Order: sequence, then structure tokens, then C-alpha cells
Amino acid sequence: MNISYKKVAKSFVTQNWKDLIVIFMIPVALFLLFLLPSNLKEILVLHKDYSNVYEIFTTNFIHDEFSHLAFNVMAYAVVILLLYILLLILNEKKLFYKLLIVNLSIVPILISLIWIPVNKFIWTGALRTLGFSGIISSINGMTVYAYILFLHKKIKINTFYAYLSAVFFIPLLFTLIYFTFKMDTLMITIVLAIGFFITTYKTVRTIDKKAEASLIKISKEPKIVKLALPILYVVVILFSLALFPREFAQGNVRINFFIHYTGFIIGTTMYFAIHSIYKKK
Repeated sequence: MNISYKKVAKSFVTQNWKDLIVIFMIPVALFLLFLLPSNLKEILVLHKDYSNVYEIFTTNFIHDEFSHLAFNVMAYAVVILLLYILLLILNEKKLFYKLLIVNLSIVPILISLIWIPVNKFIWTGALRTLGFSGIISSINGMTVYAYILFLHKKIKINTFYAYLSAVFFIPLLFTLIYFTFKMDTLMITIVLAIGFFITTYKTVRTIDKKAEASLIKISKEPKIVKLALPILYVVVILFSLALFPREFAQGNVRINFFIHYTGFIIGTTMYFAIHSIYKKK
């Protein structure tokens, strides 16, 4: 039976148009902020020697260059729709709004508060920091955890081990791609690899074989069921390409990989915590 993707897309938009309006109000707001006069935007940006408390929040929504804004908007559209669709599948639409509110309120403040001491005492080169990418990275993390919950629902994997394996996997990829193999970086890579393989092994061990066999039996694409867990790590790799691009510059904007990974960890951890509380209630 042929699937009409146009009909599926039309049905999706028709049924969820109100949610889609809310989702795409965020890029509209970002574009409006981009159009503000430069001197006003400068007041809203977080500086190394910051003087206004509100900069900690507002800087996450300000962009200097259109290319930087456009890239962030495209990335946002992809990851937020993935998160939304996964939560629809999990029948957790109300939770989607809670996560969206967290990403637009608490996450920006946490990212800035973590970055301020790092910028002051460790990586001291950035005189100002701005952009929406930290929040996008947080949504990336939430999307990964939503897929972990999907796997838990389908094949009963342990969510905590799967969460830890994803958290270890991204910095492992980063060290393998970008670091030269000196003694200190080699030790970091080994520790990350051990952490990743242990947590991944424990994740695989928790798969419910009966649930997996039952799913394979009723599935029209049994090979995809077998690939359900590996797909998690493929998704993490794809997100890592956005978090850690080959070139750490877009025009005059330097990519802050620390904020990217911080956002990812915050997003994944926030969803893990919210889900744990939500589940108890």
C-alpha cells in the first residue's frame, strides 16, 4: 500500500495547527529581536564583565548576523518538530508545553550562569556571548531523551542507562574528532569510552526480548525494530554534527561548543528530572 506523504503532512498540519503556530512564534520573535537597533541589542547581550542581570536571560535570544540567526532557526525547526512528533507518539502533548516553557525560561538562565565563571577563569577569550544555539542544544537533548522513552515504551530499555550512554557518547565523539592524542586527552578519551561502553552494555541488557520479539512479529519492517536502539546513537551522531561543526565560525560568529554541550546536558537532564517527577505524580 502506497503512503501519500502529502496527505499525511496535510492531516498532521490540520490536526495540530494551533501547536504549530505556538512552535513557530519563537522564530518570529527571534527575527523581531534581530531587527532591533544595534545599540539596543548590545544592552541585551551578555558581556564578560556584565553589569545587568537581565543580560543572563536576554542574550540567548539575540543575534548579530543574519546567517547565524537563519542557521539557528532552521536547526530549531528540525529539532522542535522531532520532539513534538515523538511526544505525540508517546501521548504526552501537555508535557511538550512544559518542556517548551522550561527551554524558554529556565534553560537560558542556567546556560549563562554556567558560562559566566567558565568565561572568566577557563576560556577567557570571549568578550561577549549571544545566540539561541544553547537552547537548541537543550531541545536536542530533550529529543534524544524522548526517543529513549519511546524505546522504553516499545522494548522496555532502562531509561537511566540509555540517558548516561548518550551523555558519554557526545564528548567521546568530540575528543575523537578534534583532540590530538596526547597523554591527557588520551586518558580523557579512555575514561569516556569506558563510561559509554559500560552504560551501553547495560542498556542493551535491559531490552525485553519478549517485547522485542512481539514487536518484530507484528511489524511490517522487522529490520527497523532490530535497529531501534542503534538509531539512538545515529541520532546522537547527527546532533553532534550540529553541536560540534567542523568549522567553529559562521561569518564573524564563533561557535561556542561548551555552551552547546552544556545546553545538551541541561536539556537531557531536565527532561529526565521532569519525567521522573511527572511519572511519580
